[in-house]
Amino acid sequence: MLKIRPSIRPKFNAHKRLPEEEPIKQTCTDGLVVLEFDLPGEKINKLSASVLEKFERVIDELRDDSAVQGVIIISAKEDIFVAGADIDEIAAIQTSSEGEAKAAEGQRIFRKLEQLNVPVLAAIKGACLGGGMELALACDYRMVADHPKTQLGLPEVNLGIFPGFGGTQRLPRVVGLSRGLQMILSGNAVDAKNALKIGLADWMVPAEKLLNSAIEVLRKVIDGTITRPKRRRAFKDKLIESNPIGVSIACSVARNQVASRAGKHYPAPLKAINVIEKTYGLNPLGAGDAIEAREVGALLCSETSKNLIRVFRLSERGKKVRGLPGAAADAKSINRVAILGAGTMGAGIAQITAYRDIPVRLRDVSEEAVARGMKIAGKLFSDAVKKRKMSARESRQRMSLISPATELKGLKICDLVIEAVVEELAIKKKVFNEIEQQVTSDAMIASNTSALSINKMAEDMLCPERFLGMHFFNPPHRMPLVEIIPGNATSAETVATAVAFVKRLGKTPVVCADRPGFVVNRILLPYLNEAGLLLQEGAAVREIDYVMTDFGMPMGPLELLDEVGIDVGYKAAACMFTELKKVHNPAAIFSVFLAAGRLGRKVNLGLYSHDGILKEPDTEGIQDLLQIVRESEGIQVRSDISAEEIEDRLILSMINEAAACLREEVVPDPEDLELAMIFGTGFPPFRGGLLKFADSMGPATIVDALETLQVKHGDRFAPDPYLITLAQSGNTFLGR
Repeated sequence: MLKIRPSIRPKFNAHKRLPEEEPIKQTCTDGLVVLEFDLPGEKINKLSASVLEKFERVIDELRDDSAVQGVIIISAKEDIFVAGADIDEIAAIQTSSEGEAKAAEGQRIFRKLEQLNVPVLAAIKGACLGGGMELALACDYRMVADHPKTQLGLPEVNLGIFPGFGGTQRLPRVVGLSRGLQMILSGNAVDAKNALKIGLADWMVPAEKLLNSAIEVLRKVIDGTITRPKRRRAFKDKLIESNPIGVSIACSVARNQVASRAGKHYPAPLKAINVIEKTYGLNPLGAGDAIEAREVGALLCSETSKNLIRVFRLSERGKKVRGLPGAAADAKSINRVAILGAGTMGAGIAQITAYRDIPVRLRDVSEEAVARGMKIAGKLFSDAVKKRKMSARESRQRMSLISPATELKGLKICDLVIEAVVEELAIKKKVFNEIEQQVTSDAMIASNTSALSINKMAEDMLCPERFLGMHFFNPPHRMPLVEIIPGNATSAETVATAVAFVKRLGKTPVVCADRPGFVVNRILLPYLNEAGLLLQEGAAVREIDYVMTDFGMPMGPLELLDEVGIDVGYKAAACMFTELKKVHNPAAIFSVFLAAGRLGRKVNLGLYSHDGILKEPDTEGIQDLLQIVRESEGIQVRSDISAEEIEDRLILSMINEAAACLREEVVPDPEDLELAMIFGTGFPPFRGGLLKFADSMGPATIVDALETLQVKHGDRFAPDPYLITLAQSGNTFLGR
């Protein structure tokens, strides 16, 4: 768990060594102790109850040993300092009193560390997050390694809680109230350079010199020849932090920001603000511990926290995907990529590829098209600089990895070619024929299609085993999901290579079968179409979208259609419904919108009018078009469409289609569907996933509700046989 290693400097000669399995202290001849975290058999260091118990024992021994002059805490793991508390133990907490007690225990142990009468320095390389960050904050000094994997932060808000081992008390005092609030409420981590800049770290050193530098600095601290570097706090920050009114104003601003971003479904950020407002400036420092423990204890047993922990586990599961289930194949290395099609998607894929230091060739048929694509990529890099995700120098260097082209000749040096042209089967087939004549025999080819059949595209290919679908979502730099779609002839090696490449881009891959719409669009399109049908029947644009954002979706279905493009959504739905032989028909209002040239945000007019940052439903224009549809379709306008009906029709459409996906084995496992819906559509994480939400309703209840809707609105609501089987057997989607 915790082991001590003597310094590698000759003058540090250990005189005592205990079994490595036990947390021990090493007293060296010159009085320095190095405590090294290294959980045996684990890839990461985490603060389980047993580790904390043993850590406390070490602290007690240090406190009682008069020979100790200073302590260094470091990790033996390559890329991890301490990643945080044990997620399994957090998930197991069932009551607020249990959660409060757990938090109080961690606070008590870290308070002991803080109160040691010798200087303690945390030497940090790799991830220092959550409880690990709180441990480092309890140390007197922090030194960080200048290394890409060094990240410091308190991401607990992503699990529906907030720091409970004293983090809300210490961080705002170390980095300032405003910055402390920002870090705790966003859950975002900072790298080594920014940690040094904001005062979270006191020194930064080369990674390979971390231990030696820590020893040298701590010795100088003990000798009094070095002190903590002084950093100026901005005058406005001093003014805010120096009086209760300023603290109250800062917290009020933070509340407003949280309300607009997180909303009512995520209580942790607001509770964190309340705790910080009540405890900031209290003396002694531990005076606010009880408040922090009580509030975090209530969150630890909440349904929101349990569901967000489930989403975290789904995300971790996605990182472990290697390729086709049950198929052992090694991934090939991708060192150079070509993107054919320099539109928004192609340029976006090129940018995220170059962002990961992979050379990429961006090709289109005309210089004008390529220039537009390069401009899109350049803006994405500029935005990254503005958001401080990279320096201007790094931005220029990575942008230089994108080479524009109008010819296919350069494909011979590429390991992967991604097609991102218009969604027309004949055009794509023509492109693949051209690609195969240019690439080497072992190069991989992928289509960024959102709905077209991979098998149909592969029909005329010479080497279909190296071809698959790789569906990125728009915008590629923000959307975390990529669907990997093998065809019947796709090799296991090709799938493994695609999965490894997607993970290298920092995305989450989900492998799914070559079925119309794959998994995300298969479930999403009936939902979007139902929104159009509700609109035709009399529900207002704002009303439909509000119901779903109130449910927790990041945007309403009609706003989403405007973002995607009404032409794209309509065409994809028509194609998918036809191929699946569904009783659905695309809502007539969308074809009328197309005829009127109202395609959505791309032309600044769709269901909404997009005028700069102003976005409002074009009520007058919509009503004229709706009147045309209602007259031609014989639709009677209803005034009794309730929010409950809107939610039922939209959500149950998705659940019913998800059941069909599982019946047809579109994805290997229900968990893959959950991951796809959360990362591909933004299905509310606080609900734990679409199937988790369905299970909370119960399959029998869902079947009854669908049958009621079927009677009122038609056979598109006929319960899928998979759902009926679950209801009859008493099983659930996730507990089957």
